[in-house]
This record gives sequence, C-alpha cells and structure tokens, in this order.
Amino acid sequence: KEDATLDKMVSLMVGRYFEKKAHREFIQDYSGREVVLEVQNISASNKVKNVSFQLYKGEVLGLTGLVGSGRTELLQSIFGMEKMTSGKVFINGKEVKINQPADAIKLGLGMIAENRKEQGMLLKLSVQDNMTIVHLKELSSAFQFINKKRSKEISNKYVDLLSIKTPSLKQISKNLSGGNQQKTIIARWLMHKPKILFMDEPTHGIDVGAKAEIYKLIDELSKMGVSVILLSSELPEVLALCDRIMVMHHGQLKGILHHQEADQVKIMSFTLEDSKEKERAS
Repeated sequence: KEDATLDKMVSLMVGRYFEKKAHREFIQDYSGREVVLEVQNISASNKVKNVSFQLYKGEVLGLTGLVGSGRTELLQSIFGMEKMTSGKVFINGKEVKINQPADAIKLGLGMIAENRKEQGMLLKLSVQDNMTIVHLKELSSAFQFINKKRSKEISNKYVDLLSIKTPSLKQISKNLSGGNQQKTIIARWLMHKPKILFMDEPTHGIDVGAKAEIYKLIDELSKMGVSVILLSSELPEVLALCDRIMVMHHGQLKGILHHQEADQVKIMSFTLEDSKEKERAS
C-alpha cells in the first residue's frame, strides 16, 4: 500500500508540470536521427558488465533498475569517474578516450551526481561561487583576473532561469533548501552548455515544486537538442519523461523499452528474470 501511495504521489508531481499537455513530445521515429553517444561493451570493476547502447540527439534516455544494479557506476565509467576495464566510447561517431572527468567535460558532457552534498555542492561557498567555480577560466581576463561583473551577470541569469530561491548570490549554499541546492548544481553545468547531460537521481530529496521545475528543464533541454540520460528509481518519473528506458540488473543491461511500450510491469519484469531462472534451476 505504501509503495502504491508513493507511486501515486510521484505521478502527481510529474503531472504538475505536464498537466497543461498530455505528455512530452516523445520521439516516435529514430530513423535518420543523429547518434551523439555510443558505448560498446563497457565493463567497469565488477559492477558494470558488457553494456552497450546508443543515445540520440535531443533524446531523454531513462536508466533504471534496483539499487546496486550498476546504474550509477555505468554513468561514472563513461564520465571518467570510474575506471573502465573494457569497452569503447564514441561521441558523434568518433571514438574517444575519457580517463578523467576533465576529458568528458571537454567533449561536451556534464554530470549531475547523485549525492550533491558529497560530489557536487560545495556547501561553504556562496551560490555564485558554486555556479562559476568550474568556469573561472572563461570568466577571467588575459591577466587571470576574474571578471566579477560578468560572473555576477551570468549567475543572475541562471538564478532567474531556474527560479533559484536565494536572498542573494552571496548566500552560503548550505543555507539553501535541497531543491535550490540541486538547481544551483544544474546551473553550473548549464553554464558549460553541455551537448550530453547525465542526471543521477536529480529529484531525490527535493520538494514537489522543485521537482516540477526540473521536469520542465529536462523537457526544455530536449527541445534545445541536448541529450539527457536520466537515472531515476522513480518509475512514474521515468515513464513520464523518457523517450526510451534502459533497465539494468546485476550490472547488466537487461532491456531497452520505447516509451509507447513501457510500463511498470514490463520494467520490473527485467529485474525479476534472474529470480525466475534460479527457481527453474532449483
């Protein structure tokens, strides 16, 4: 009963943004659509096992499965945060080597980590500093002085764009709500203008209003041609937002469902296959 109630709540949260229209304008026809990211036979430690998939331009590709299925490790291995033991990565048809996050960033990738307080948000810094810390080179003059006016202007732009609720840009980030901390991290990556954005549980632990705003942002990024991989444990969220949905279990990619055919039963069936096989074996 509790799970059913939770699913209903998530559906309502998604609906808060999509209530004015039936749903996102999902990709119906992939023929001729540009492949921006392709991974072939990726393995990483013992948590990602021989995974292959393609990501298309403007696509919102869902990534789900039970906790411990290797979802986060898959994204981290592509982004250079986790060492790949085998496999290849192609961006726009060209094979690339990503040994560290800096390599991924140069190639137009962004990564919003699951644990914002440990991997993303620098709690003792101001809102402005958190947004601009990875953009200091672009905001500096030829003499390495930071252009404070430009830094303030671009920070204000993203505060307005993402409706970040803060008394000022100088506010210490730990004093923001979870939702506004998350939007500050998202602003940091949007300043980078990524072509591909990995979002690991972006709505975890934030309020309903902030969730609706992030749903809206994902929709708008897709319309702008940005490709998003959305990792989420909330199945109603994945079903409402994603053009296709990848399901992982025990480090393996068990299946990919198109939006038209996907539902919670089909998604969960991929995670139950191993249990059924064990029962048959016994």
